[in-house]
Amino acid sequence: YTLHVAQLEDYLTLIIYFAVALAMGTLMARLRQRERALMAREERVAAVYSFSRLLSRSTSLDETLQNCIEFIAQFFGARVSINLREKSGKLALEPAAASTRRISAKEASVAFWVFEHKKPAGRYTDTLPLAAATYYPLISTGGIVGVLGLRLPAKARLTPDKEEILFAFVNHAAITIERDFLASERRRLRVAEESEKLHEAILNSISHEL
Repeated sequence: YTLHVAQLEDYLTLIIYFAVALAMGTLMARLRQRERALMAREERVAAVYSFSRLLSRSTSLDETLQNCIEFIAQFFGARVSINLREKSGKLALEPAAASTRRISAKEASVAFWVFEHKKPAGRYTDTLPLAAATYYPLISTGGIVGVLGLRLPAKARLTPDKEEILFAFVNHAAITIERDFLASERRRLRVAEESEKLHEAILNSISHEL
């Protein structure tokens, strides 16, 4: 079959066909892009919901750290560490016991920088990029509570969507850790108050006997 274009109407018809085909192609590309965006959004919402639900069931700081580290490590296929703020206000040198990675003195210096400046640093960042892992500040309403370190497999890198999910995880973790800090402090104050009452009762009893 041979197509002959001999008249002006034929040229106009071809132009219209090409215009329609171009418009349809552009429309389909936009639809596929929107579909991918919706799928990424659903994945993000589902992941954050599962993470926040897991943390809401934590009953202690140790359990919170265990849940945080295991969930994030499994989700990203990475090794995770969390260094907490000590009572002195400084960052603990050793990661929490639940961490799936130990950190060297060099890596610890990156974590300390993150703790002091409250900004991510390490691998794939503009600050201290030669580090083996990327470190993120755990910041809640009451300030910074620690630093999370994430070491991905060799040559692996987070996509923008996955990085957004990680930031959501970090925010939820920081809020929950601060909650556990406050709960622990309330328990400590309650024990101190009960001890003081017991001490006063003993003194009163002794005074009465004398």
